[in-house]
Amino acid sequence: DLKEELDNVIQSWRDLVGSHKLALELVANLCSGKEDEEDDDEGGMMYGDDENEHMWDSDDEAQLVASSEAAAANSNAQSNSTPSEKEMYTSMATHHLTEQILIFFRNWAMFLPSLNGEYPRLVLEDVEEVLATCTLCLGNMIACDIPTWASATARKEIVAVLCDGPSVENGTELYWWGLVSMLGSSAIMTENTHHEVKAHITSVILSLLRHQPHARTLVDSPRLDLMHALLSMTPDDKPESRDANDALVRTHCNVIAMLGVLCSEPHPATVNTRVCSALMVRLRSPLSNTNSDSSTYSRQSVIVVNEIYNVLMDMYGGDDCHDDVFEQQDVLGHLQRSLPGFKRSIKRVAPSERSREEVDIWSETALNASRFIKYKRSAMGC
Repeated sequence: DLKEELDNVIQSWRDLVGSHKLALELVANLCSGKEDEEDDDEGGMMYGDDENEHMWDSDDEAQLVASSEAAAANSNAQSNSTPSEKEMYTSMATHHLTEQILIFFRNWAMFLPSLNGEYPRLVLEDVEEVLATCTLCLGNMIACDIPTWASATARKEIVAVLCDGPSVENGTELYWWGLVSMLGSSAIMTENTHHEVKAHITSVILSLLRHQPHARTLVDSPRLDLMHALLSMTPDDKPESRDANDALVRTHCNVIAMLGVLCSEPHPATVNTRVCSALMVRLRSPLSNTNSDSSTYSRQSVIVVNEIYNVLMDMYGGDDCHDDVFEQQDVLGHLQRSLPGFKRSIKRVAPSERSREEVDIWSETALNASRFIKYKRSAMGC
């Protein structure tokens, strides 16, 4: 009968989704690498009163540099693959596994948009799980020493599927153009829809920029415009849109982190100005209003402002840091005006809406921002 037929359809769907997730989890585990040792002794710092905040000085800068160098050394240590890992990565490249999984990711990412909103909740939840697992898998693969990233191993038909247009010299370029092509498609960029898909795609792009430095050289003006367009997207104020709004916040944080990665190495003042301007616009946006009475929106604004603060401090905390752009964009003034509200919001977010770990991270950012403001005021003679 009809019920039995529907049950069979649902079971077939779940078998398909389950097998896909299992395969992706297997590859993700193979590419997980060595786990970082957690330092449980270093907890987050709660911000205190202004009199307890010392000036951001050369010792703070030295600590940041040392931390950065340690992270880089740890990354290099992890990149020294064992012979068995090298053999496995070579096999992955030979069998075009990285390209096949990217095509797989693209097909699932474009699946819901192709249905024009006509799908049951079950399908939505299952697709989200597959995309989340695939995002983790892609992120792990990108961080590994797979020969694909530096060599031209992709078959022409794969290139044609993923990135119709630009020439591709290696796997890094294939991933870059394939991912930004997905993200920039009209189906994905539609306002107030498919925010979960945007969050997953931007997460993979962020991993690519972080772990494959060549990808940073591929970012051109249209792709910066795309990042700015994503940052300008606004959440829906309907209660039922909460999950979508959380996904949009993740997208914004991914884009903000991307901009930070682009400015983590020498770059022209024009790029710095565009990035800084985008961050200032987002910081001034009502979406970053830390005076909201809603605990949900307060939490979302705290998450985004926390990310913006960290990127700005990284951009302008060094010696050669485009001080002229810093002054022209009134970054110091924006920080001074927004920090009190950021501190209040950390306390105002409902306990059920955040974890202790989140509060510690936000509080440490607030403390560092206070020190950073004092340091920049002193450096600028204010």
